[in-house]
Amino acid sequence: MNRRTFLQGSLLATAAAACGGSGGGNRPDPTAVTRGDKLEGDLSLAALLVSLENLLVYAYQDGLNRRDRLGPYPPAVQPAIEELLRQHQEHAVAWNSVLTGAGRPGITGANLTVKAATIDPQLFRARDTVSYLSVLHDLENLTAITYLATLGAFENVAALKVAASIHPIENQHVAVLGFLLGRNPPADAFARADGARTPNDAIG
Repeated sequence: MNRRTFLQGSLLATAAAACGGSGGGNRPDPTAVTRGDKLEGDLSLAALLVSLENLLVYAYQDGLNRRDRLGPYPPAVQPAIEELLRQHQEHAVAWNSVLTGAGRPGITGANLTVKAATIDPQLFRARDTVSYLSVLHDLENLTAITYLATLGAFENVAALKVAASIHPIENQHVAVLGFLLGRNPPADAFARADGARTPNDAIG
């Protein structure tokens, strides 16, 4: 079973059983926007994670939109950006399936707390490939840390399976970007959850 098949299987199970939701009835519009701070428990964690996935999509798309100004990209960079962007879009779909499976609307907004405090200022200052990839690396690392922190907090098994299936992929993204930047991660790089984001973050 490849990564995509496994993730799709997790999505089907989650949409049917996430957080006590039923499989019948009218589903909310998955593209609607909901406030993460209005949710509780596992749903607030799902909202937090989809907000970070959406923020990553925003950051990767920014690099594609500005590649003429940030580049020229080395041959390996643009394909990596395009592939990682696609994977984050899939991850956002996974978490929105958790929300819609529980009878709540999906989230299209990004994590505004992180976006306003760090990502927008850093992207504004990025003028070359290295500085741009550094922004992505730091955001991927923050997201991976947040996934690790949430693994012990989920109560719903289906939602936990989605988190557990995505978390190692986020770590892979950190490693790929570190490789492109010529960085060697410390031995405990993927074992620490210091600085993880919380459901108190603003989403919009």
